[in-house]
Amino acid sequence: METQHPGFGYDQRVEKALKSIVADVLKHVAKSGLPGNALFYITFTADHPGVVISERTRTMSAPQGGEITIVIQYNFWNLHVSDFGFSVALIFHGEEETITVPFSAVTTFADPSAKFALQFKRDPELVANAVPPVGSRTALEGAALNAAEECMRSPRGRAANDALKWLASKLKRKA
Repeated sequence: METQHPGFGYDQRVEKALKSIVADVLKHVAKSGLPGNALFYITFTADHPGVVISERTRTMSAPQGGEITIVIQYNFWNLHVSDFGFSVALIFHGEEETITVPFSAVTTFADPSAKFALQFKRDPELVANAVPPVGSRTALEGAALNAAEECMRSPRGRAANDALKWLASKLKRKA
């Protein structure tokens, strides 16, 4: 009887490594700002677990629960980045809003100024393994809560802190 080789999950390993590049670049921008004429296009799945975005923006930008592309260039504030995702304040349909996006939701990252782009698969196993489990919470809830608490300790970004405090309170009640 022949047993099937389980493989080493190279696709998932490559995907994880490439997403760490996105995390590293965003961490650099959060710390040092965006240099020169650089800009990023980041596309993510709007209905992905862990995405925090207003219902208004979700329905106007991705009415079928599809993807939303944001631009990080001139009008962004309070960029906070963890190993699991990022939050940033942007203008959506004329109103400022802070969104939170886990890296497992990102489908495309592009920096046209550097002629660089990455496209990611939507792999359910990657989503499930995106963050480690925390206590009795789901992995994504635990990561969101940890990111929220980390962000709240930072003096940078009242709007992001307010949004993440709200998220943390919802997750704490659920736990």
